Amino acid sequence: QPANQQKDILEAVVNQSYLPIFKKIGQSSISINITGSLLELFERDNYTELLDLIRKAVKSGKVELTGSCKYHALIPLIPEAEIIRQIEENNKTLSRILGFEYHPKGFFPPEMAYDPKLDKIIEALGFEWIILDEIAYSPQGNFPPPNKLYRLGNTNIKVFFRNRRASNLIMSAVARDIKTIKQALRDDLANPYLVTGM
Repeated sequence: QPANQQKDILEAVVNQSYLPIFKKIGQSSISINITGSLLELFERDNYTELLDLIRKAVKSGKVELTGSCKYHALIPLIPEAEIIRQIEENNKTLSRILGFEYHPKGFFPPEMAYDPKLDKIIEALGFEWIILDEIAYSPQGNFPPPNKLYRLGNTNIKVFFRNRRASNLIMSAVARDIKTIKQALRDDLANPYLVTGM
């Protein structure tokens, strides 16, 4: 994002982030949000090596792409019909660029901006889980106990909460190598899972 990202910025992001990640996917599996509009930018600028790596990783089950709004629309600020259109357009684009029918199971709301109107929409569209910021669990900043599964309102949608501290640590590049990241996240890494979102 944005869908009209400058080519030089896109090139830096591809070479410093996406290519290294997709070249190193091996034994581990990850869920990642790559919107249809970003895949279209990769396609437009001929990042064929990256697109091939993404296709291979998704097809092999090493990578799960999440659903989202194709153009990073803030869900609380748009009508339900536009939310549905953006999600459906994103899903169509994922399938077209991957080259096979793809139905994401997880949903990443842009900026993790949540609105209760999203509950029935993503359930009706077949999603099984959503990522939300931990503040959605507790405005006081109490992280939800990681040994439980949570559901979204009166739905069957599972909720995974982003660890804000770990996400900010990685995003800010305060910890610049694996050793310092592991040291800073020592307590977080003891949990059954770690969810980050930038």
